[in-house]
Amino acid sequence: MKIVTLNLRYPAPGDGKNYFFNRLPLIVERIRQEAPDVLCFQEAMPESLQALRRELPAYAFFGVGREADYGGEACPIACRRETIALHAMDQFWLSDTPRVPGSRYREQSICPRICTWVKLYQPADGKKCYIVNTHLDHEFEAARTQGLTQILGLIKALEQQEPLPLFLTGDFNLEPQDAPYALIRGSGLTDVTRDIPPTFHDFGRGPAMKIDYILTNRPSECCDVTAWHEERDGVFLSDHDAVALRWQ
Repeated sequence: MKIVTLNLRYPAPGDGKNYFFNRLPLIVERIRQEAPDVLCFQEAMPESLQALRRELPAYAFFGVGREADYGGEACPIACRRETIALHAMDQFWLSDTPRVPGSRYREQSICPRICTWVKLYQPADGKKCYIVNTHLDHEFEAARTQGLTQILGLIKALEQQEPLPLFLTGDFNLEPQDAPYALIRGSGLTDVTRDIPPTFHDFGRGPAMKIDYILTNRPSECCDVTAWHEERDGVFLSDHDAVALRWQ
C-alpha cells in the first residue's frame, strides 16, 4: 500500500501562477503517475475537492468540511477503488466538544480543526489498517498540544478495539524541536518521515520547515519514504511537498 499526505494550499488568487487551479494539472499528473492507494489531503476547500473528485475518478473521497455547516476546509482521505475497501470512517473536531461541528478550543485561531480517520481493507491480501489524517492549528501551540493529545487518545482507543497497523498523517504546524513533538516521542508511534528534507517551502521562497508527517506503529513494515518536490517553470505542486511511503 502506498500512502501519501499533501497539504494542497487553499485557492488563494494572490498566489499568482501558483493559484490552486494552475497547479491542479501538475498535482493530478503526479498522482496518476504514482498511483498511491491512499491520499491524505489538508486544506481541501470545496472547490478544490470538487476538482479532485472530477479529475481522479479512480478514488473515493471521505470527509467533510470543518465549519458548522460542514463547509470550508476539509482533511479528506481518498482511497483507490481498485485496491482499497472502506470498513469504517469517522470525523471529529479538535475541541472540548468533538461532536459539535465547527467547535474549537478556547485558545486557538479562528479556524476549527478536524481529524478524519478510516479503517481500510485490502481485498487482494486481506490486510487491514487505520489511517488518521489531520491539520493542527497554525497559531497557538496550546491548540496544537491539545489537538495532538486528543488524536493520540483516539489512536489508543482504536488500537484497543482492534490492534492493526496505523498511520497518522498530516500538517502538524510544528517542527521536531517544538515542545508538542515530545508527545510523539512518548506515543508509541514512530516518525518515519524524520529523515526527509523540510516539507514546507512557501513555493520555493523559504525558509523551509519540517511540518508534514507520517507516523506509524509499524515502522519496520515501511519503506521508500520520500518527499515529492516538483516544480515546473515556477509552478509547484503546493507550498508543501507531499510525503509518501510504501507499507509492505
